[in-house]
Amino acid sequence: MTEDGLFSIYWERQNLLPGQKYTFGVSFPKEYVESYETQPSGLVVFFQRYGPALLTFGVFIAVIGAVVYVARKKSYLMPKISMETLGIRRGLTAVEASYLLDMKQTKIVTEILYSLLQKRAIWVESTNPSLKLKIMQPFQDKTGTRETSLRYYESEFLKAIRKDGTLDEEKLARTVMLLRDTVEQKIRGYCRRDTIDYYRKIVVKAWKQVEQAGTPELASKAYDEQLLWLLLDPNYQSHTQTTFQDKTFEPSPFWLWYWYGYQHYHPNPTYKPNVETPTQAAKPPTIPGADFANNIATAVENTSNNIVVNIEKFANAIIPMPAAKSSTEPARHEAGCVCACAACACVCACVSCACACASGGVGLKK
Repeated sequence: MTEDGLFSIYWERQNLLPGQKYTFGVSFPKEYVESYETQPSGLVVFFQRYGPALLTFGVFIAVIGAVVYVARKKSYLMPKISMETLGIRRGLTAVEASYLLDMKQTKIVTEILYSLLQKRAIWVESTNPSLKLKIMQPFQDKTGTRETSLRYYESEFLKAIRKDGTLDEEKLARTVMLLRDTVEQKIRGYCRRDTIDYYRKIVVKAWKQVEQAGTPELASKAYDEQLLWLLLDPNYQSHTQTTFQDKTFEPSPFWLWYWYGYQHYHPNPTYKPNVETPTQAAKPPTIPGADFANNIATAVENTSNNIVVNIEKFANAIIPMPAAKSSTEPARHEAGCVCACAACACVCACVSCACACASGGVGLKK
């Protein structure tokens, strides 16, 4: 219909309740409408309708994830401290290395005995029921000579020899403890494991020197020079047999360490060494390599087993190393170093700020 010359439309509905609203709509071409408002659509409408619900759901998932993470989280681990060590402790003797390589106490004493035999400081007069030793005249004061000095453990060993030539078990035990305590002091601050590996390699090198010697004379000389290191090899008997199986052994009259075993353990000795003046002794005969290997193996083994009369008294006289006291507090040192040892309360020797604790720790600067 038209009204005042304009086109108009209207809606009519009957039976409306009081206050009831009636909604209706109409469409016009866009070009006929001067101004109009548009309604949102697509994602805008979606987020308007469901956004709050999605936000709530996301928060819920985050809370559940956090709870699960905390529940599955591993227990707290104590921090680990490593030690800045001084590296390998070089300069130990074969006897000192025997302690580090965990040789039996009687084997350690046997090493000391052979070191004294090499220096011609003692002679074994008898072997049953235990060793009976004689201190050679130049070493009666137990301090060594101008030409041949004695090490601390060798002097202590001589002090353990009674007047009748037998060994005092308690004094011999003190010799072992002195060696042990001295070595522990020497390796303080150094890496124990690397030091042990280092001396095991020295034993291997000692065997190579003997094996690579070109002649029996040179091999025999190398064996004498490396004797104390070779004895640290747990397989020295079989190794000796292998090395000299196709060679003869040419001993020297100076080698009291060999002639002692030859005289007392060889079934039919044919040579008697001149103990007092070995330089005037006649040249000893060459020995088949197998006989040499068997003789030295028998001598070392029997010496170790018969080193003292009362082995139990000797073992009981060796006081164990005191156990390290556990501490969670660092032990402080006046030299400006803190020892962060968790397993001991040692005093630090600050070298490159390294902890001087043999059982482990770390050096920290204040």
